[in-house]
Amino acid sequence: MKSVVSLLATGFISVASSALSQSGEIPFVTHNSYGAPGIIEMPVAHSFPDARLTFGYSHFTAENRNLINFQFHPRINLGFRYARVRDFKNDGDLYDRSFSLHLLLQDEGEFAPAVSLGVNDALGTGVSSSEYLVASKSLGDNLVISGGLGFGRLAGRPDFKNPLSIFDSLFEERPNIQNAQGGSVQTGQLFRGDGAFFGGIEWKPSSNLVLQAEYSPDIYPRTGGRVFKQRSPYNFGLRYVGKQNYELSAYYLYGSEIGVMATTYLNPKEPTFGPGLDPAPPAVAPAEALSAQALGWSSPRDVSAGTSALQAALEQQNLSLKRFNISQDTAYVEVVRSGYSRPAQVIGRTARVMSRTLPPEIKRFSITPVSSGVKGAEVVMMREMLEVNESHFDGSWQSYLAADFQEPDLNTQAPVLPSSLDRELSVTPYIKSSYFDPDDPYRGDVGVQVRGTYEFFEGSYVQGIMRQRVAGTLSESTRESDSVLPRVRSEMNRYDKNGDLLLTELTYNHRYQAAPSVFTRATIGYLEPAFAGISTEVLWKPYDKRYGVGLEMNYVKQRDFDQHFGLRDYDVASGHVSLYYDVGSGYHAQVDVGRYLAGDKGGTLSLAREFENGWRVGAFATLTDVSFEDFGEGSFDKGFQVTIPTNLVSGEPTSNRYSTTLRPIMRDGGARVNVSGRLYDAVRELQKPELADSWGRFWK
Repeated sequence: MKSVVSLLATGFISVASSALSQSGEIPFVTHNSYGAPGIIEMPVAHSFPDARLTFGYSHFTAENRNLINFQFHPRINLGFRYARVRDFKNDGDLYDRSFSLHLLLQDEGEFAPAVSLGVNDALGTGVSSSEYLVASKSLGDNLVISGGLGFGRLAGRPDFKNPLSIFDSLFEERPNIQNAQGGSVQTGQLFRGDGAFFGGIEWKPSSNLVLQAEYSPDIYPRTGGRVFKQRSPYNFGLRYVGKQNYELSAYYLYGSEIGVMATTYLNPKEPTFGPGLDPAPPAVAPAEALSAQALGWSSPRDVSAGTSALQAALEQQNLSLKRFNISQDTAYVEVVRSGYSRPAQVIGRTARVMSRTLPPEIKRFSITPVSSGVKGAEVVMMREMLEVNESHFDGSWQSYLAADFQEPDLNTQAPVLPSSLDRELSVTPYIKSSYFDPDDPYRGDVGVQVRGTYEFFEGSYVQGIMRQRVAGTLSESTRESDSVLPRVRSEMNRYDKNGDLLLTELTYNHRYQAAPSVFTRATIGYLEPAFAGISTEVLWKPYDKRYGVGLEMNYVKQRDFDQHFGLRDYDVASGHVSLYYDVGSGYHAQVDVGRYLAGDKGGTLSLAREFENGWRVGAFATLTDVSFEDFGEGSFDKGFQVTIPTNLVSGEPTSNRYSTTLRPIMRDGGARVNVSGRLYDAVRELQKPELADSWGRFWK
């Protein structure tokens, strides 16, 4: 059997290397039962389209898997699974969390196959621990074959001695990690132990149907033989690929089992619902067609005469005029960036409005986006440039080249218009979720939220959030914390017991821009559901650079579980030094080093990708001086963060977003206080790098 399998796998790779795809493109890539690029259970070398975000569920007798997968980069695929493993080692069912990395090493060429390397479940229990090197090749437009070398779970039927053993005999044996703490890093297993071949074939006879067959060396060592009987290493599948971004699959597995799977996916790079309800942008008005008298100006520089008209025209575009001044032939405008997810669109619409409301004697427009005491880069452009580039085939790029970006002017004498102050009260529904509790993998509440903001003067405001739960299951959690650390997060389920009116947040906030590149924030009050106190922050972020440095200091006291005004005995001083870097093309990196809520010290690395339409998907990991054993299940804090612009639902132009964090488990180590209004994101979105990245929406 081994010789047959070896010949089959070798033949896959050999034939794939010499075959030519008629179209020169990858015809299709589907999700395997782990959510990664693959056939049925085996991986393939190809990657999904860049930025695809997938949610799915697969089931057969041995395991149920909840799946999240993200094509973080054209060459980097990240996956997360929450699985119910049945009758794990005769100890009952196991709820297991695992991560995967799929790295595309080589693109498919005219004759060469695509080649990828992958690592599955290198953290914690290692139930699905495996590594692989796989090659895939398209044969025409409807056929893909794949073959690879696997280790760990993918070498349950070993075919050969580990070839890496020629470098070190340590590669001959794979360490046993059956008693490892969940979440601990298991680098000592990587690519160790005997290896095995795997492979498969996919044929797409029609636009919606894919037929699949594969050879799998996985023997399910901790459940196989008790939960199900393996009679064959071969799997066969039938997959329906819907036109509306979903897949439905049925499998015949290991000669004895039926499996099913459903996935749905979207791509944040692609518009979801079209242009939405944005007002139509006004056309640029040629200067020669206007006159100060016709516009109602007593003189070309009479600011008092033009303020009302400019203010009204901006409001029609869902923008708010903060300041307005004229000096010689230049009009200076500060505009509140609140109505659109991308800052360049704010600049573009403001410039168009100015062209229609300001007399022809004004030759230059200076526009500064602002937000709660924070000023962004000052964008200066010639009025004539707008008229020339509005209808130019490459107008966005030409207008960017013609614009001049400068440090914001902090000494402007123009007064703040009272109507631009943020004084808002809103009543909206809310959803609060809890994930991955072994007693119930998902719990959630829905209710009504009242949110209010009252800005007394520029940058100084009170903000409050109150919630009333209407229905939900969060209060049903009965799990008790076994943490040996101060219980700053592991008892969050106790904050969900109270069904009465909840005071989620009530704070006084002050932002101040001390210099063009220096920003400060002070927040005091009930900062979040679990902590009250004071939080201060200083940020250095040059207007034209992609990096910044921040310092945050907090002194907080734990709140009573009823989320009213009472406080508990625990208090702590925490703080971090943060380094920020905008890599470009939507990628962002952040490193935080300091003291956390449980008194532990360490650092957090965050990586995220942000898209032009406001989507943001990222991951983070925190390591502190708390040992994996003291941390408890999960070993260290880590997770995914997904941010979705609310205009995808409402269609209304807005910069508001909904964010959620998906943690495998919430423990006390590496916990930070949740303070709204942190400076970096508010600042960077108004500065030159972000304006440049979003300039494609200048004329939208």
